[in-house]
Amino acid sequence: MDHLRTPDTHDQTLRATRVLKIPETASAAVAAAAVLERTKQIAANTTAIRAWVIQHKAVAAMSINCQLSPKVKLRGLTHARWTLQH
Repeated sequence: MDHLRTPDTHDQTLRATRVLKIPETASAAVAAAAVLERTKQIAANTTAIRAWVIQHKAVAAMSINCQLSPKVKLRGLTHARWTLQH
């Protein structure tokens, strides 16, 4: 009956982030390879998230610290570039 339930976003997130369970019968080499692969995946995800946060902090800082006179309008704000229109 699980297939009739509405998907729960929180439950799906928990399933996606659950640590890979390795059966006790698996060999040490298989277990080590699975743990190594999972570690690489977590490291890649962490690096991508860190880069996204740094980029968006920089954009937020630019928009907050940009002091404009009433005659100047900010146009086309994109990540690291913007143009001023007088």
